[in-house]
Amino acid sequence: DHGDLTGAFAFFGQSSSSTHGFTFGGDNTGVNNQINKYSFSSAGNAVDHGDLISEVSGNAGASNGSHGFSIGGNHSSVKTSVIEKFPHESSSGGVDHGDLTADRCNPSGHSSATHGYCAGGSASSGPTYRSDIDKFAFASNTTAADHGNLNQGKEYPCGDHSSTTHGFFGGGTGSIQNIDKFAFASNTTAATHGNLSVGKYAGAGQSSTTDGYSSGGQTTPTINVIDKFAFSSNTTASDHGDLNVSARG
Repeated sequence: DHGDLTGAFAFFGQSSSSTHGFTFGGDNTGVNNQINKYSFSSAGNAVDHGDLISEVSGNAGASNGSHGFSIGGNHSSVKTSVIEKFPHESSSGGVDHGDLTADRCNPSGHSSATHGYCAGGSASSGPTYRSDIDKFAFASNTTAADHGNLNQGKEYPCGDHSSTTHGFFGGGTGSIQNIDKFAFASNTTAATHGNLSVGKYAGAGQSSTTDGYSSGGQTTPTINVIDKFAFSSNTTASDHGDLNVSARG
């Protein structure tokens, strides 16, 4: 146990500085726009860190160290394409940072050193689940560009991971087990990168410099398993312990 958020939230965006974690938006007896900030180094409760412009849930997150980015989501029961940006060091709140190529809810979010990426999700029109990957610059406020596709359309990732060179989308709605891998440097269709230990969706994703971790998620029932897989090799994930509760979203 590392403390508590300021409220009970589900399906929110996440970002990280070198010292703190941030959650933003999500469901809490209704969609909200609050940004939470908590310390990595010491156990304690999160504090209010300002607000996004809009109330949103099912949004993805990306980070460039100094700022967090809220990507897409569901606003007032309408899916949105908006990207918001907020500073990690001050609680001044979110500002507009352009748009995705189309609206989407429950996608994955990924970060290179210079760009954010948004993959999959569901849309207001077209296929139920999106397979396309969007790319946008951290440095400038512009509309995102198309950056290839996942192997199939899916939403509710059970881990949106980033190495220094690639993004990884694990699991998805329908208890999908496979992990997709796509390059930050080139616009191509993603490749299969092994499997999670079980098919699941709506879990949390974490990244070290060498490995991805997929925590919790929904199968039948909700589970507490933490999976670990190597960024460098295509293998089935291994068990890396358990969360202290079963959780999804």
